[in-house]
Parts: sequence; structure tokens; C-alpha cells
Amino acid sequence: MKFAARLQFGQCRKVLITDLTWPSYEAILCRQQKRSGNGIHKVAVLASLLQDKCSMDEVFDRLAAQYAEHKCDGLFLPLVDNRGIHLPIRKLVDRIRRNAEIRFCVVDAAQALHHVPLNLHEDYCDFVVAGCHKWLCAHTPLGLGFYGRQRSREFIGESLDRWLQDGSMDDPLLSYFRELTTGESHPFGETVPVLPMLTANGAAIDADEQTHERFQSQNRRSIVELIQESNWELVLPTSEFQSQILLARPRGKAPSRSANGIRQAFLVRGIALTAYDDGTVRVAIPKHVLSHEVLTHLHDTFKQIG
Repeated sequence: MKFAARLQFGQCRKVLITDLTWPSYEAILCRQQKRSGNGIHKVAVLASLLQDKCSMDEVFDRLAAQYAEHKCDGLFLPLVDNRGIHLPIRKLVDRIRRNAEIRFCVVDAAQALHHVPLNLHEDYCDFVVAGCHKWLCAHTPLGLGFYGRQRSREFIGESLDRWLQDGSMDDPLLSYFRELTTGESHPFGETVPVLPMLTANGAAIDADEQTHERFQSQNRRSIVELIQESNWELVLPTSEFQSQILLARPRGKAPSRSANGIRQAFLVRGIALTAYDDGTVRVAIPKHVLSHEVLTHLHDTFKQIG
């Protein structure tokens, strides 16, 4: 992510972001923006998506207008944010490019890898940051970066080589990986943990051999039904922005527990999920088929905790 921010502010004078950006990623962008002397323009869209149920055209027209009005020339967006909002970024990029230039577009795919298609062949972004431990399920964290548009590859590759050589980019695993792929060797290296590469390789092989879309659709319908039958209500954007993540909150009342209290109440019943301070919980749809017993347990738990 630090590499992506440095690339972006090396190309852009002002980058448009939204309030869907993961906070630690936004902090990295802000630090790099201050170093470069360039700018960031942040647009709030979360409430429009979850509360106002705005359509894709409404949200994208607003973002495109803000981009042009504030003379932005860079774009940083999550493909799927931590609440499960899926942004069709290719369509947004096409919309912005009608009236403005995008010099460098970075996509955060941390929540998207093996969750929704990246479709990098569509040439809509310059660089993608992701990780293996979320939907790819490699369990051991490993940061990934993917090339996007063909026109940016030389700039990215040259920047990577230069920053590794001058020591301004310090990533022992990346340096070791470069030695393996280029054949170059350095006389003085350091001990490198290679386990993330092994678990990522195994997860990628599993992902390539298995398809779970049918099970996820079935699971989604079942979980939606059991939540609606409990004392909870779904908090979802319009279908254009939905993913395999569901948000739900207690129906018609303020939460009686803190976020940690809600999370612990589910956890002691064997259910791991994310909870927020307003009582909302985030449920990721499993890729394996859920049995009747599991669905009954989920239904009873939501009723008890709600």
C-alpha cells in the first residue's frame, strides 16, 4: 500500500478518495500526500449508499462531478469495502473519463480477491493492492500488487527497481522474490519468512480448482431469510453495489451491547463476525454449503441476541 501511494502521488496532483477507504490506507495516502505537497479530495458516499439507497448512476454522477470540479487527476477506490459495498469501478472510471483525465488509478482489492472478479483485462486501473488472507483464505497474510493498464507497467517496474536498489523500499520478502524471478543475487541478504508464499500458493490452487458460486447464492438466500425472521433488519445498498457480505442491525431499537459485546455474544455461540458501534454486524457468506443444523443455529442465535 505504501508503494501504491508513492506511485500515485508521483503521477497525480490531487487524488479523489471516498469515505469507503479503509482508515489505515487513508492514513498512508495522507502521509504520502503531505510528503509530495499534492492534494486529496474526499467525498462522502457511505450514507448515500446504505441509508438513501442511491442508484449507481446517482452516485457515479456525483463522484464524476466532484472529480472534475476539484480538478482531480488520480483515483483511489476499494473494489469491495469493509462493509461489503461492491463498487463497479470500471463503470465509474468510464464515467469520469468522459470529461477528465485519470493519470493514475489505484484499486484496493483487499476484500475482493477471490470474492468478486478483478477483471484486470479491462484495462481500467493502473495498480491493484490486495492480500491473501481474506477471501482467498490463505490464512497467512501476504501483500500483493498487480499491474493494471499496459501504459503504466514500465513506470511501475522502473520505480520498483529504483526504490529497492536505493533502499527506500524495504521489503525482505519482495527482495527475495525478485532474486528468484530475475536470477540476480545479493551478497548480503537477511532471513526471510517464506511461509506466506507457500500458503498463498496452496490457496490459489484450491481457488482455481473449486467453484462455489452456487453454494454462496444458496447460502445468501438462506441467511437473508433467517435474519428477516429474527429481530434484525438488513442494511444493504441497492443490488448494483451488493457483494457476498451482509450487514444487519437490531430492528427498531438502539443496541443494548457495545460492538465488542455483540461480537463476543456471537463468538461464544461459535459464530465469528464483525460488529460496529451502532450495533450493525457484518456477515461474510461462506463458500461451502451450510447444513440445516448450522442454519437453525444461526437463526436461533440472531433471535436470542437481537
